[in-house]
Amino acid sequence: EKRNNLGASLEAKIELVRKLRSHYSSKQQSEDLKNYLLKLSANEKYLKHSWWSELMYTLGLFYNEESGPTSKIKALELAEKGLKKYPESLGAQRCKHLISTIKAPSLTLESMKNDLPNKRSLTLRYKNWNKVYFRAYKFDPVERMLANPQDYSAVPGHRQWRDFLSKQPDASWSQELKPTPDYLEHQLHLTPPLKEN
Repeated sequence: EKRNNLGASLEAKIELVRKLRSHYSSKQQSEDLKNYLLKLSANEKYLKHSWWSELMYTLGLFYNEESGPTSKIKALELAEKGLKKYPESLGAQRCKHLISTIKAPSLTLESMKNDLPNKRSLTLRYKNWNKVYFRAYKFDPVERMLANPQDYSAVPGHRQWRDFLSKQPDASWSQELKPTPDYLEHQLHLTPPLKEN
């Protein structure tokens, strides 16, 4: 019974933090709630109940949403502790999901609509990604518009992209990416190694 009361007490405290967090908006208020959870996690009596894994998950969420250089690392550390301590608990399953989210690879590519050769016209934003491969195809927008007078877009459509991918590219290259041990998104500007427009 004492153990059940301990779990109920910790559950009530965690739920209170969640409700307060949904109404708080300032950075200081969020920091106060996080510090409150940190104090709970330092209390060894709560370590004896499976709701401790839920505590680790909730605390991990606070760190995961911060932008500090080590915030994701701290969130991962907390989630791994929660998963390891009570692996069959609901909190541990949530910790597992948080771990997957932090470690998930992410990659986005932005390019200039119009640019000249030998210019940094590509921007990569990435995390947990090692290498990127590129293929380039020559394309004449005027020719496309003349061939399709009712299509006012100079950008290739889905069918034309499919045709491109079935052919040998006019240029191809790869780019090694630096590791992201902080699990944060990093940015890299690239100059395509193209000799012609």
